[in-house]
Amino acid sequence: MEEEHLDNLEREQLKLASIKSRFFAFMIDYFLIFIIVYAIYFDALDGVEDIESMIIIITDATIKGFIIKFIYESFFVFYYSATVGKILMKIRILNIDSFDDLSLTQSIGRSGIKILNEYIFYFGCMFAFIGELKQTLHDRAVKSIVVYV
Repeated sequence: MEEEHLDNLEREQLKLASIKSRFFAFMIDYFLIFIIVYAIYFDALDGVEDIESMIIIITDATIKGFIIKFIYESFFVFYYSATVGKILMKIRILNIDSFDDLSLTQSIGRSGIKILNEYIFYFGCMFAFIGELKQTLHDRAVKSIVVYV
């Protein structure tokens, strides 16, 4: 099956995005989300002296960070087939079977699985090193592929 997809990629004149490009896109997106969450909680930790209050604020920031990331990923992948980081790295996410943009369901599923992947120390990203299509767990789950524009 992989061989068929590789042949289709070649026929469509598409090139798989490198793991390096995907990593840098991820770092750009991660930095953007961090800035947004930091801006929301900039003053929240000022003057907090007891550990319990600090833990509550940090937990709240973490949960909101995941929610913001989920919305960010889902929105950009559905509307632009790429997040800001991927746009800057000139890569995009496509359906592996049709090379069309992902559906809303696929975008939401991919984002959700990608965020769950963070809870297991990015284990699902190791799948990109297995196989010629460089698909992570969240790519395999929704049948997507990342290519250069």
